[in-house]
Amino acid sequence: MASVVATMVSRFWFGIEPWYELPESIDYGQAARFSQMGWFLILGIISGVGGAFFLKSIQNTQSATGKCAWPSWAKLGLAGLAVGLIALVFPGVWGNGYEITNQILHAGSSETGFSGLIRGSVLSNLPAWQISLVVLAGLLVAKFVATVCTVGAGTVGGVFTPTLFLGAGLGAAFGQALGLLGFAEGVDIPEVGTLEEWLGFRNDTSGEWRTPTAAFALVGMGSVLAATTRSPLLAMILIFEISLKYELMPPLMIGCVVATLVSQKLHKASVYSAPLHRRGMVVDQESRRMGSATDRCIGDVMVEPTSPIKETAALPEISEIFLNSPRNYLPVLSVDKRLVGVISLQDLKAHLNAGDELRAVIALDLMRPPETFLTPNCRLMDALPEIMGSEMEMIPVVNSNREMRLVGSVSRSKTLGLMSEAIAKSGEENTI
Repeated sequence: MASVVATMVSRFWFGIEPWYELPESIDYGQAARFSQMGWFLILGIISGVGGAFFLKSIQNTQSATGKCAWPSWAKLGLAGLAVGLIALVFPGVWGNGYEITNQILHAGSSETGFSGLIRGSVLSNLPAWQISLVVLAGLLVAKFVATVCTVGAGTVGGVFTPTLFLGAGLGAAFGQALGLLGFAEGVDIPEVGTLEEWLGFRNDTSGEWRTPTAAFALVGMGSVLAATTRSPLLAMILIFEISLKYELMPPLMIGCVVATLVSQKLHKASVYSAPLHRRGMVVDQESRRMGSATDRCIGDVMVEPTSPIKETAALPEISEIFLNSPRNYLPVLSVDKRLVGVISLQDLKAHLNAGDELRAVIALDLMRPPETFLTPNCRLMDALPEIMGSEMEMIPVVNSNREMRLVGSVSRSKTLGLMSEAIAKSGEENTI
């Protein structure tokens, strides 16, 4: 309801035009023919592989830049330099991609054809740019590299519209490749005689026009979007609202679903859940059953963390906390609030009655490394060996194994009791 009201208000007051516009002269009926479905199935597979490779490339680049000790401004400056150099040859990589995507959608029906996609390039006079497939493939690779460099370096901007850009380029390149190879009954390339005419951009209407390149571009947009977001319904509805062409729904459904399945097999996380996966903050919901204690996670049963102490806390302060607390272990935090160790009551007993000579001893001198700690997304069944083998009554819970920030604690006795009840209940159900 909020989306509908927002759309009505924005259109009434501002007259917002759609970001993507399609050429009105194109007939998309050919794309809905049964004989064409196989090509859209292949496009879905290619989009799924490409989407997974895109996500993996961003992840690897972010990991590499994260390990680099350079300051943020240097990383961002280097990414900007890379985009600038790429844009000398492919100016279309600049910006959010709306304009260049529209050009791809209109290229098959325009007088300039695909040659307009490299207008302003320092190499625009090369003979190779007279081949549509070379233009689309080069632009696709250029945008891919530019997006991976910038997002991997930590720039703020997002990947939604670049994903649609990549999908449009991939779909259009695939359609052009089919036409040039003589497959798929031709793809909006006039049936002319010479090789030069086949590879050129002449808008000759003397031949019969077949499945338009714009149809492959639109399905490519939806397929790559579905592959990166793992939301095939979102992609289908979005592309349908852009085109309002019922004829595109069968190939669009095939491409989006196939791309999602292929990408999910090759790369687990989506473009939006990947950062949460790296921090250990995402729980896989597919195999969990609601109400089953054995399938619950640490985050479901953890409570507030045991009051931690600073690594600079003096011995008298630590002794006072132990004397007034039932805990047998205390977590120790660093200056940046990371879990760096634990102090055992057993280790401190020899110093509880110490005199002034040991006042200089601090927590950093007494603590031991945190051998046992858990993360919120860890399943109880997977954490059971660590819980049973721990001597701590309140086991610390950190947000991730890398950041080690204390977010809670888990009671050893209560957790073991919960697991025992669940196992006993399961045994009774099996007996019945």
